[in-house]
Amino acid sequence: MANLVATREALQRFVAELPPAGLTSDRLRRTSDATRALIEQSLSIAHPDTGWIDHNLAVLVAAGLADEATAEASQSLFLGVRRRLGEALERDPDDLAAAMALALGAAAATDDERMAADIALVGAAVGRPQAGPGLVGAAVRLILAVGRDASEAVSAAAAAAVAPIQAAVDGLSLRLSAHPDTALDRARLELLAARSVEGDARQDKLDRMHATLADHEARFGPTAEARELRGELLGMRARSGGAPSDVRRDAIALFEAQAADRSLTPDQADRLIRTVERTGKLDRDTAGHLSGLIEALVGRDERRWHRPLARLLREAGDEAAFLTLQERALREDPDNGEAARVIVERLVRNLRAGLASPFDSDILDRALSAAPQQTLARWSADDVAAIVGLATHTFGARRAAHFVSERLLQNRELKKRDGLWARALDLWTELDDEDGLLELARRAVKERNLARARLLVAERLLARGERLDEADELLRPLCDARGPEAAQAHKLRDRLAAHPALRAGRRDALMAFEERIGVGTDKRFTLRVIHTTPAYALVELGELSAPDAYEHKHLRTVVRAQDLPRGVSPLHLRRGDTLEAPLRGQDADPERDKGGIRVYWVSDPAAIRLQRSPEEIAQRLDQEEARVGVGGEGPAALKVAREGRSGALTARVFAPGGGAELGERARVEASQLPEGTAPEQLGKGKRFWGRVVRRADLEGSDGVRVYAVEGPLTATPPPGFEAGDGGSGREEGGKRGRRRRGGRGGGSGDSAERGEDAERPTDAGASAEGGSEAAPVASQPNEARSGDGGAGDGGGGEAAPERTKPDQTPAPTSPAQGDANEEA
Repeated sequence: MANLVATREALQRFVAELPPAGLTSDRLRRTSDATRALIEQSLSIAHPDTGWIDHNLAVLVAAGLADEATAEASQSLFLGVRRRLGEALERDPDDLAAAMALALGAAAATDDERMAADIALVGAAVGRPQAGPGLVGAAVRLILAVGRDASEAVSAAAAAAVAPIQAAVDGLSLRLSAHPDTALDRARLELLAARSVEGDARQDKLDRMHATLADHEARFGPTAEARELRGELLGMRARSGGAPSDVRRDAIALFEAQAADRSLTPDQADRLIRTVERTGKLDRDTAGHLSGLIEALVGRDERRWHRPLARLLREAGDEAAFLTLQERALREDPDNGEAARVIVERLVRNLRAGLASPFDSDILDRALSAAPQQTLARWSADDVAAIVGLATHTFGARRAAHFVSERLLQNRELKKRDGLWARALDLWTELDDEDGLLELARRAVKERNLARARLLVAERLLARGERLDEADELLRPLCDARGPEAAQAHKLRDRLAAHPALRAGRRDALMAFEERIGVGTDKRFTLRVIHTTPAYALVELGELSAPDAYEHKHLRTVVRAQDLPRGVSPLHLRRGDTLEAPLRGQDADPERDKGGIRVYWVSDPAAIRLQRSPEEIAQRLDQEEARVGVGGEGPAALKVAREGRSGALTARVFAPGGGAELGERARVEASQLPEGTAPEQLGKGKRFWGRVVRRADLEGSDGVRVYAVEGPLTATPPPGFEAGDGGSGREEGGKRGRRRRGGRGGGSGDSAERGEDAERPTDAGASAEGGSEAAPVASQPNEARSGDGGAGDGGGGEAAPERTKPDQTPAPTSPAQGDANEEA
């Protein structure tokens, strides 16, 4: 029942879509009304017989598709009842009206999933004894409609249907030898057979088709269908290597004959012109002759004849008439991409030659708007510059800006050119259109990651006081780089950090995060060591990622030397060691902390719990001393450098075979340097060899171990040593093996290696130890985020963290100060 209701609604739409007047339309409308009446009766019956309904639907589809005026509405009806017609033909194979409707409708809808089944049904139907020329001809056209890109099932069904259809055509030729359609059907089948073979076999099939068409024309005269087939025959002969002279002669003769009786259509003319082109015989005189024949047929319908006429005028060399035709076509159809392509290509040739544009502003505007993207992609940088300059001069900066952003920068090839983005930004900057400029700059950041676009968007957003978080995200990568853009980014970020709205929002985000994870309570967090100095150890909360309002990936604080168990110094801890402690937060001082927002402290030093006991730490230190040879009889590999602040000499101590380094520096006296080596000549460090011992007499109660070089140093490797022994290659090269710092880093303390210049400060500890406490790390949005869980790039020359006692608690410092200690 639901199927019948849907069929009734399809008939209602069909009647509404029929032309209002016409003989065929009136007949189809009456048949539709009768069929809907049958459907109404069937809906009132429990098990109705719908045979007549299905037959009437088939008649409606077949009759409608046979008339050009009603073909569109009938094709829509067919798509709605296609499955029903197939089921009706399966139930009653003798009702060939359903087969006729399927053959005609499916030929125009070959992409349906039922195509293979419909071909099989039609192929079986033509074998019925009552099958006539109409059904057989429709079946032939159905299998001809199956293209090479059809699915495997459809191609197999079409191949299987060829034999019964060929038998039906042969049988009709014997019974109805005087029927004009039987010869045409034989010619169509020969064309189908020619498509499936190559070489001489194809030429043989085409010769047989030519003879069949000649017999048909001799008996029945020229017909539209016969001429259509002859055009296809000539096209295939031209593609298959037929005699060029014969193909050209027949194609021109057919062109002239159809033009003489005004039956030539634009598609037929275009096909015949291409056929002559393939023979290589379309000379200037022939093109001029054929174009004259077309001009007599064009009349007011030039738009349909544009393609063949343009092809002929181009071959005839009449460029003035050719360009005039393109201009008329573009005026009639502003979306005519072919006409726009021709005009734009001629424009570019003129500009390359230094000539003015031959087109008026209206045509130029239409051509630039409709030019195909493939044409734009072939423009060089000079071509683009010339076109943009012409558009700016002709239409003004606004039109040129829209052309560049909406046409050129939408092209897949052109949008890869940074220079074009820069030109577009220049054009939009000249205009008083902030929204358009911001939109383009955001696209430039997304497509090409342009530094200029990042700065532009950030500056505009800061001026507006809106979307400040977006501005900060845009500036952050630039602050990690170097160059003039980085300097501008730092200045903008300083201004951004001072903006009250941004500070308030970030403070709220950090406060909410603290409340969620338990900062300010008795909860003890697992903290990971990422850097150590004599005065404190820098640690981070590695379990949770900090919000974007914080400048590091994880929250950071410091553990002071006096807060550690007796006998344990911060220098005894290693990167990656963990401890547990409760945390609290407080607002940073904007004047002292370089724009910091929140700083974090160990709220109860007595609650600190180390992962390793003091005994285990001491045992690890003893093992490290043994690995590098401290106190041994033989020399150790040293790298001696001069401290930047105090001027004292210290040495990094390496194991003889490399791969191990002592955690602390050994003291060196200037008198121990080899003869002729002054401290000022050491630079970032030079390689020497010497014996290292532990000086317990210089050690205090804080547990810090003191090492010193004993005896003179030598620059000559001892026997058994190679010149490169001692230490990995990274300290020889200074930068090798060192991960670039910067960006929103953090993470595991083991994720970055110490570089050549990442030396421990030996005098910063004295500065920090002079007070009661070391400073923690503040959140600071205007500084570049650290990239390795340790320090950032800048601030290597800053002093150690300051100490203050405004309320018996140390004042927070910025991350740059803490990071400077790491890089001191």
